[in-house]
Amino acid sequence: MVGGSLLKTLPVEYFRQHFFVPFLMALPLYFIVREIGKLLLGDWIKAIATEIDNVVRTVIGGYRRRYLEHVISECRNFDMKALSTIGTFALRLQHVFVQLLVSPAPKLPPGSIIPLDIVEPLAGSHIWSYLQEENHSTPENLVIIGRPGGGKTTLLRHIALVLAQPKQRRKHHAPRKLPILLALRHHVSDIKDNPDLPFIEVIKQSKLYREMSEPVPLSWFESQLRKGKCIVLFDGLDEVADPEMYASVEGWLEQQMRTYHKNQFIITSRPRVSAQRIADVHRLIIHPFRQQQISQFVENWCIANAVAEARRDTPVVRAEATRDAHDLLERVSASRELNQLAVNPLLLTMMATIHRFRGKLPERQIELYRDIWEVFLSRRDFSPVRSGLATSQKRCVLEPLAYAMMTGRTQEMEAAQTFKTIKDTLERVSPGTDPEAFLKDIEEDSGLLLKKENGKYGFAHKTLQEYLTAVYCTKKAENLAERVGDEWWHGVIRLYVAQADGTSICAACLEKLKNATVASGIYELAKACLNEAQELDVEMREALENALAALPTPSRPAPVGIRPTPVVPQREFAHVFRWASGVAALVIVVTVILWAHKPPPHSKTNSVAGQDSEPSGASQYHPQLPHPKVNAVFLLSGDMQTMADMQSACYNTLVKYPDIIGDVSYLREGPLGNGPDSERAWNNTLDDIERKLANFSTEDINYIIAIGTPASMRAKARFGPMLGRYRLIGIGLTDPLAAGLITQATNRNDPLPIGVVAFVRHPEDWVRLAQKIVPDHTLHYVYEAGFPQNEYMAAALRRIKFTPPVLITGIDHRLRDDDFPDPAQVYFWWYPFEQADVYPKVLQTRIFVATRREDVEPDGLTALGISPNRTELGQQGADLLIKDFKGEQPLGRADMRFPSKLYYWINCRSASRLHLSFSQEIIEHADQRIGCDAVIAAGMHNASVR
Repeated sequence: MVGGSLLKTLPVEYFRQHFFVPFLMALPLYFIVREIGKLLLGDWIKAIATEIDNVVRTVIGGYRRRYLEHVISECRNFDMKALSTIGTFALRLQHVFVQLLVSPAPKLPPGSIIPLDIVEPLAGSHIWSYLQEENHSTPENLVIIGRPGGGKTTLLRHIALVLAQPKQRRKHHAPRKLPILLALRHHVSDIKDNPDLPFIEVIKQSKLYREMSEPVPLSWFESQLRKGKCIVLFDGLDEVADPEMYASVEGWLEQQMRTYHKNQFIITSRPRVSAQRIADVHRLIIHPFRQQQISQFVENWCIANAVAEARRDTPVVRAEATRDAHDLLERVSASRELNQLAVNPLLLTMMATIHRFRGKLPERQIELYRDIWEVFLSRRDFSPVRSGLATSQKRCVLEPLAYAMMTGRTQEMEAAQTFKTIKDTLERVSPGTDPEAFLKDIEEDSGLLLKKENGKYGFAHKTLQEYLTAVYCTKKAENLAERVGDEWWHGVIRLYVAQADGTSICAACLEKLKNATVASGIYELAKACLNEAQELDVEMREALENALAALPTPSRPAPVGIRPTPVVPQREFAHVFRWASGVAALVIVVTVILWAHKPPPHSKTNSVAGQDSEPSGASQYHPQLPHPKVNAVFLLSGDMQTMADMQSACYNTLVKYPDIIGDVSYLREGPLGNGPDSERAWNNTLDDIERKLANFSTEDINYIIAIGTPASMRAKARFGPMLGRYRLIGIGLTDPLAAGLITQATNRNDPLPIGVVAFVRHPEDWVRLAQKIVPDHTLHYVYEAGFPQNEYMAAALRRIKFTPPVLITGIDHRLRDDDFPDPAQVYFWWYPFEQADVYPKVLQTRIFVATRREDVEPDGLTALGISPNRTELGQQGADLLIKDFKGEQPLGRADMRFPSKLYYWINCRSASRLHLSFSQEIIEHADQRIGCDAVIAAGMHNASVR
């Protein structure tokens, strides 16, 4: 104020005469403002300048283009751990790759093993549904869990390759993100030494970055990560063997997810470790190959090799390759064990490689690994001069190396230590041979042992290392029973018992099982040893079978908020069905529901004017009438553990229905095999089952369920005529090959009250079943897992006499209304659509197809269902369905009302954007508002719904 007053007292004339005075007075203020500006704006200006520099350099220098071109060059070849390229040709990944299916893993306590054998057979979706662009800023991080050789690494390479190619990215509806593919095993030691290691430093040290001919600036990667423009792919968390190292790596990963939270992180792992301590990750299980995937992969692989070898793609070349593929598939199908191994992509690649070179296949997994080493170590394609060692001698030198790596809990070894490890054995086998030259020959000839980019040596896949270790332990008679508690050694132990007496191993497993659960590694190991042991003491086998059977069958935990109890206690039949052993249990549930809603024989209901009228269909429930119980015989087939699992699943399901289910008998076929001894065992088993069937009176059996393919093929000739003497209420089949039982066991004048409850997995099986079902009998229930060729279904629908209820899956908008003989009596299990313009429309029209037919009464719609996916389309479908149930919008006709009788099936697939309240809300509306007789929630992935 004083200064202001002083200025006011100064005459204006004074400033005019002394003009420099205001300048001198403002000068200090200028310097003060300048210094404050430096402090406040310096960082901002620097950041803006850096961003402008990055943008300009990106545009001018083409960073994104250069980087993606490098990703394509690194990931374009199909490289199943070197087995697909060494000895054949460099195949393109896009020509061979078959889309893998994934589904959410069950939630288990920290440290538990993910039991992969409980993957729901009805579920599964492609990985791209989990990589969709979302409206929220924080994407969902994933941990992908799969067995050894299950395709985890190849899946990440496929993701990176698709993201790097605009055309492929659009084809898969993938986000426009930069893929950063890193192998964790290359950075473990650095992370352990420096838990705060910057992510940019890891990128700098990675193979992907170091091998770029024109590296892009690391600041550009930092900028892309800060903006959330990346999908980070970490491969091989399970390859971190040391517990201390694993904890460090897991903590480091979690830190990167927090730092760069705008990006999506995807980590792969074996089931023994699954990033249980990392918060906010969605765990997915990779499904084994299905039959269609096996066929597609084999055909792709054979054609790609033939085209590469001929150096031309012509119809003649493709025809020859297709014949080779069919020959391979026939050989795989002829062997039960090979058929089981073929679900593993790595083992299937091995089979294809062996078949290409030898024209035949081994019978067992252990023989498959032996042949892989035999074929690759005996090849001399790369150099005319070699050491002259026999294949067995080369393998003998490598066995102690594999053992040393296993005991050292590593998959890589320094070059100097590697030379030292093999030196003594190599000197005994080939005196004077240089270890480094020997290993170079092995690498160039086979590709099964590789010198990595860090200078260390390692086997192309851990299973190859485990096989040689198992062979070494067999020779040295090492006591592996002491290692059954160490999951790092479980792969070795499985391969060890496959070529030795497994009694001591199984005894150790039996001891460990006393405190085990199905979510523990010892359960998986014990089951594998029981099935794969070359020889096993009879008493030990029986004891281990009993111990495994005593444990609860692996199943998915019930979802939060949905209990396995009636939704409304007054509803006698409302319940939630939990998957146990897949199709076996589902066949039983459907049978029970059908029988519960079937009036007792010769009952008279709805008598009008002295006339008896039959009930209108399966939608009428008759709990007040005396009802004959279902006395079932289960014809089980398969390996011992599979049969035990199915029997346990059947038992756990049947105990829920004491008023409907009576006596149950389990007749087992198997174990299976080939050769004269197996043939005799088969005949003895069939004779035994035939004798047991003969002991049943005609009143003892009224329902037959055949579970398993072998029962289908062999039982139809032996059991069919015997079953014809029973007054059956129905037949249950889990394999279309068992259709022969239908015609032989139903050769009577009176139709089956229930009919045939069957599962169908392939389009051609519809026709096969249709041909087996006689006109007077009914196919009540059909399931199918992926069904694009609707002409098969339409043809079967026109041939088979359907009566309610029928469950049909995979229906899409191409199927016409008139393909259904009676649309009012059809169950729909809806699969999600990919097309954005089709899905909502189809939900409103197709799922309520019966409501658009003038001749159908509203109450005639007996059932419907939906399986929403994880995308916005799934959310739209869910919203539409909820509105329909609440009566907030019409269902096709203005006067449409809800059906009075309805079964409702729901399978939410763990959709992250479908809240659990959706499931509960649908169940409540279905039961309370509509008054349905049964509410069944199948596919308990809802446990993971957030």
